Amino acid sequence: MSDPDAPGAAEPGPGRAHETRDLGFHIVLFFGLGLALVVIVLVVLIRLLFGRGESPEPPEAPGSLPLRSVRLPPPDPRLETTPQEELRSLRKEEDERLGTYGWVDRKARIFRIPIEDAMDQVLRRGLPVRSLPKPPD
Repeated sequence: MSDPDAPGAAEPGPGRAHETRDLGFHIVLFFGLGLALVVIVLVVLIRLLFGRGESPEPPEAPGSLPLRSVRLPPPDPRLETTPQEELRSLRKEEDERLGTYGWVDRKARIFRIPIEDAMDQVLRRGLPVRSLPKPPD
């Protein structure tokens, strides 16, 4: 005998027009009603906990009105508005620092000299060399 529920079986027999193992209509209906009830209860609870949507007035900020209207600059780092001029200014400051004499720290008696003079001194005096210890015999 052939099984009517087997894959590839012929047309269902008389009296069997659909699957009988699916969920019943009453289970789907009860699930939908229960879900709607849960949503309604949650909405009511949220309204009770957080009010009806009325927001209280924001608290007054400390300070007087003129101070609150002052625009403060944004925090660092800021965008460069004129990068070419800023780069020129930076290079000028660097050239001045590298090409002139001046104090770095007066208390510690640290002085800077132009870079050309420093390179000449290194060439004349040479670099300091550390003596290596003799290897043991």
